[in-house]
Amino acid sequence: MDLEYRPLYPKHVLDSTKNSLFKCSYIVSPYIGCEYNCVYCTGCIFREEPKEFKKTIQIKVNAPALIRKELKSAKKNLVCLKGYQPVEKEYRLTRKILEALFYRKFPVHIVTKSDMITKDIDILEKMSEEGFCTVTFILNTLDKDILKIFEPHAPSPKKRMKALESITSAGITAGIALSPIVPYITDSKEQLEEIIKRAAESKASYVMPLVLTLDDSIRPQVIDVIKRNFPTQLVKYRKLYEFGSSADVKYSRQLKSRLRFLLDKYSLNEEMPVYDAQRRTKQINIEEF
Repeated sequence: MDLEYRPLYPKHVLDSTKNSLFKCSYIVSPYIGCEYNCVYCTGCIFREEPKEFKKTIQIKVNAPALIRKELKSAKKNLVCLKGYQPVEKEYRLTRKILEALFYRKFPVHIVTKSDMITKDIDILEKMSEEGFCTVTFILNTLDKDILKIFEPHAPSPKKRMKALESITSAGITAGIALSPIVPYITDSKEQLEEIIKRAAESKASYVMPLVLTLDDSIRPQVIDVIKRNFPTQLVKYRKLYEFGSSADVKYSRQLKSRLRFLLDKYSLNEEMPVYDAQRRTKQINIEEF
C-alpha cells in the first residue's frame, strides 16, 4: 500500500465533542489518516473522505506544544486520545501528549488497535493511580483470516489481546470495543463467546458491542469484499440493510440478547466507566451503540 506522509501544523489539537461514542468531552488525534486500511472505516471522526483518509497520513508535528498550551485554559474533563499509528515509532507524538495530560491531571481514554501502546505503560500506570485512565482495544474477531480480509494492515488479534493483558496486568482499566460486529461473518455464538471469554481471562472490565453500519461512503467497498470473500451472505446483506445504513431491528435485538447472555456469563460489563468533573461514574449502555 502506497502512503503519503505530510507534516501538518494545525492551530489547535484539543477538539471539543458532544457526540463521541465514548462520551468524552475532548478528542485529541496526533495523526490524521490511518495505515491499517480497514474496509469498514469511514474516517468520519476527522470529517474526511475514506479514500483520502486511507492513503495519506498527516502528522501534527506541533501537537505536543499545542496541547500543553490548550490544557492551561481547558475545563478538566475526559480526553479521548486516538494515536499509535505505526509512524508513532518515529515521532512519539502520542507519548508526548500523554505526558502533557498527566502533568495537567486530565483523565484520558485511549482507543486503539495497536499493541504499540504497551511502550507507554509506565506513564499510563501513573495516570491510573492519580486519576482516571482507561484503554479500549478495538477488535471484532479472533479469527486472523477474517480480520486480514477486513483489516489488512492492522495488528493481529494475538498482538491486541497480548497488549490487553499487559495493560490490565499493570492495574490499568481496559476493555474491548467489539466493533464492528460484521453480520453473518463475525456474529456467531461461538465467535462472540470466544472473544468475550478471552476478554474475561485477560481481566478486561467491559466489552462494548457495535454492529456494522453501512454508510453510503463505505457501502460499495464493504459489499464488494463480502461478494468476493463471502458470496453466500450477499443476499442476507441486501435484506439486512434494505432500509438504510443500520442493520434490521429484528437482527439487532436478537444479537443484543445473545451478547447480554454472554456478558453475564463471563461477568463483564457492556458499559465502560466514564469520568466526569464531579467524580460521579456515568455509564454507557449498549442501547446507545
